[in-house]
Amino acid sequence: RANRLADSLYQLVPDSTSGLAALTVHLTPDRRISAIDISYGPGRRFADEVAAARGRLGDPSRTRTDDDGSHYTTWQDARTRFELVGRVFNNRSAVTGRLTDLLLAR
Repeated sequence: RANRLADSLYQLVPDSTSGLAALTVHLTPDRRISAIDISYGPGRRFADEVAAARGRLGDPSRTRTDDDGSHYTTWQDARTRFELVGRVFNNRSAVTGRLTDLLLAR
């Protein structure tokens, strides 16, 4: 299932057993996928997602923590970037990710 948010933006509703809240797909004008935003479900933890990604992708290219406590961990090569973001607000945590095709996202 997908909901069209705009001409180049679609939100997919993942299966409830996936642990994901939503996937948002960004399309180029010629309808190719340039980026996918991932909204992890409330039971997912940032540290666990970083560990899982590290197991698949190796060591991250960059990590940083902003003044507001948001954590960013990025893996990047010449073609793609995958960034996980962990935020805490109102004593709740949220984990999001973005997979970007760097050649198409220009």
